This record gives sequence, C-alpha cells and structure tokens, in this order.
Amino acid sequence: MIRYELTEVPEVAGMHQPSTTQTSRVVDKEMPRISIITVCKDARHTIPDTIESVRAQRYPNIEYIIVDGASTDGTQQIIEEYSDTIHISICEEDSGIFEAMNKGASIASGEFLLYLNAGDTLLRPETIESIIAAISRLPEADIYHGDIVWFDPRTGKSAYKSAKEVNRTYLFRGAMSHQAMLIRKSAFERVGQYEQSYMIGGDYEWSLRAFHEFNLRFQIIPVCFTVFELGGLSSTDTHRETMHDEFSHARNKYFSKFDTFKIRIIVRFQKIFGI
Repeated sequence: MIRYELTEVPEVAGMHQPSTTQTSRVVDKEMPRISIITVCKDARHTIPDTIESVRAQRYPNIEYIIVDGASTDGTQQIIEEYSDTIHISICEEDSGIFEAMNKGASIASGEFLLYLNAGDTLLRPETIESIIAAISRLPEADIYHGDIVWFDPRTGKSAYKSAKEVNRTYLFRGAMSHQAMLIRKSAFERVGQYEQSYMIGGDYEWSLRAFHEFNLRFQIIPVCFTVFELGGLSSTDTHRETMHDEFSHARNKYFSKFDTFKIRIIVRFQKIFGI
C-alpha cells in the first residue's frame, strides 16, 4: 500500500469552485463518444460539484450517466435539476459500488468509459478535450491513464500524482485511480465486469485481471484528469482493514508466492533509493 503525503499544490487552487455555465456543444460524428459514469448514494453535498464539472466540459460528444443507489437524502432531487446535463439516470438499490459501476458500463453507448465518483471533479473545462487530443497523437491502447490531484477537504491540502508506467511491480504496489483512466468499452467488455464480491478493491482486481489475463495495452497521456476527493470508502479508517484484505486477496489471485517475493525485494530497493 503506497502512502501519500499531502502537500499544497498552488496551481490547482480553487479546484472546488465549478463553473455554473453550461458549455454549448456541437457534436462532430468523427469525435469518439465518452461515457462518463458517476455512481453515488446519499451524496447531496458532493454531487453538485461533480455534475457541474461535467456540465462545463467543452468537448461536445459526452454521454453522462448517473447510477444512484436509492438515496434518501435528496440526491435524486439534485440529479433531476440537472436533466439538461445527465443523459441517463438510474435510481435503485444495489449491493455496492461495483454493482453500480457495472450497471453504468452496461448501458453506456460511448467508445470510452470514464468513472467519476460523487465528489470528484474533472480538473478543467477543457479536460476531456485535452484527453481526446492527446490520444489522437499516441499509439492505440485499451486504457489511457493520466495524472490526478488528491484533495483532502478536511485539511484543504492537495497532492499532484503523475501517471506511472503500468507494469507488474507498479500494480503489485497498489491500485490505479479509476478516476484517471479512460477505458475503451470494447476492452472493458473483453475483461468482464467488476467483481461485486469486493467492497473496496473491485477496481484493483479488475486492473490486475486486465493486465495479467488479457494483456490490455496501457498508455500514459500527459493530461491531469481529475481532482479526487479523499473521504470515500477506501479513504476512511473504518474500511482500511477491509481494503488491505481485499487487495491481498486480489494479489494472491494474480501473483505467485515467488513473484511476490521478487517484487517485494524490488519495492524495498525502490524505497531505499527513492525510485
């Protein structure tokens, strides 16, 4: 498990002050459709910023899907207020975040999927536009991943995390942020859905499966996708033990004991030399 030390990042100051102006979009059929999926439950305090960040995007060919796990705090009323931005909204009970994420993927019509949880925001109005421009200049891949800002609302501090090359050692050390991953839908369907038996580590298991069993092509792009707000399930002390257990379970599925031994030596070496 990688520990992140939060530091202030001046260039993203004001990141939680979304624009209230909806961008006018003229869709070019040559532009790939991006399905942005937000899953939530009882998120009335955090979901407005998320929706506003999608609403402000300049890129024209976006499908926005919200899957709400039957909120009772007024979240649905807020979602209804944004009917001009949200293309599909589902409100029904589910077994957890990964069933909701699977629902979103199953109904998405876009060429690419991007998960944006309640409370997370796209960094700038040109974020999706910049992502598409970047991938048009790069080799074709199944998953494009970029940078992310971690924001702690309790302290007001932020940390900028640059994307790293995806390899066995990197994936052993911890999960990729799905908020900074643009997944080709055809690749998602090849790998299969998130395992719903996981409470927190389903996206980690999916990334390991994609890499080890399906040899998906990962490509870094020089774009910061998202401001990820700490405070979700995987961010709370209450669920850290669950996260640790689920990550260990996922690793054991895809790494042999010998692989684990070798990688732990590499990780220790990297820590000593600050690599």
